[in-house]
Amino acid sequence: MLKGSCLNALSQNALIENAKIFKIFKLVSYILLMLSFHLAVAQLQWIRSNPGGGGVFNTGKILPNGSVWIASDLSGAYVSYDNGKSWVIRGASHGLTETHISAIGFIPGDSNIVLIGTESGIFKSKDGGETFYSIHRGGYITDIAFSQTDESTGYASSQQNFNLPNATILKTTDGGDTWVSVGNLPDSLWILKIVVHPLSADTVFVLTGMGRWTCKAAKVFRSEDGGISWHDITATLGSEIMDIAFSPDSPYLFYLTTMNADCQSPFYWTDLAGNLFVSNNNGNSWNQINSITGLVFPSFNDTIRIIDPREPFLWNANAGTFLSTNGGYTFTKISSPSHWDVFFNQRSLLVLWNHLSRHCPHYHI
Repeated sequence: MLKGSCLNALSQNALIENAKIFKIFKLVSYILLMLSFHLAVAQLQWIRSNPGGGGVFNTGKILPNGSVWIASDLSGAYVSYDNGKSWVIRGASHGLTETHISAIGFIPGDSNIVLIGTESGIFKSKDGGETFYSIHRGGYITDIAFSQTDESTGYASSQQNFNLPNATILKTTDGGDTWVSVGNLPDSLWILKIVVHPLSADTVFVLTGMGRWTCKAAKVFRSEDGGISWHDITATLGSEIMDIAFSPDSPYLFYLTTMNADCQSPFYWTDLAGNLFVSNNNGNSWNQINSITGLVFPSFNDTIRIIDPREPFLWNANAGTFLSTNGGYTFTKISSPSHWDVFFNQRSLLVLWNHLSRHCPHYHI
């Protein structure tokens, strides 16, 4: 007969063997489960239910045919042909092989030409965005703008990298097929917006300031020789510049809004004060016409809309849409943030409105 110590030893050995068998069973079960999961996923067909695969919408523009283009920093470009009710993605299957989209451009008189700026160059489409091909490699592109009087001439702003404020101006004279570097902008600038004069392809303005990953002075530089030489036309204003825009029916009227900002401030802006200026000589001199600020939308018949996106909350009396019908001398508040349809999240809305205002001079709210 076996003694108690022997029985205990046999029991312990049996438990060890059972534990080994259980571990093997768990491992086999896990492998079978993962195989089943991958087989199931392989059979699923996924469709996008809304624009965006995460991240931020970097920019937006509205083409002459009314199509709305927005750009994600993670999932490519999206276009809507029904005022935003539905969206179609433009990505690798259309030749747009970059997923971080940072700029959108178009030729004012031809909605078939769409240019996409990315973190590594520029893509072009000649069929309204159905197919794209690479036309310029290198550089983080922050904006693309073409002349209204000479549609073969356009400008693009290129940074060395997504977080390096070292701006270069690229120029095309063949409708965007080829691009060359021009000009001698000062070092350490981050370009936010390019505005080509409505009556001259050689007169171009750039707005500099705070990007998503870097911050530099918010100024306006002007070139009158096709981007070769540049001059700061806002040095006398003593404030940072928030936005610039030409009047669509009075092209000699150039509007500008200011703000108090500091790159060391937690929110960038130091308060919500600012002013509206106008120039009738391409920025050689400025006339303050109102103590209101924000993104500026000049329209026809002396109509101007202003939206300040910095603090879009009900407690802020300056938040909302303000309308002027006399060229900016007086404004009436016509809507508040409670009337805005905030989609995705507030940051995405503000980024999109910010860039729409900078890149869509004929878009009206």
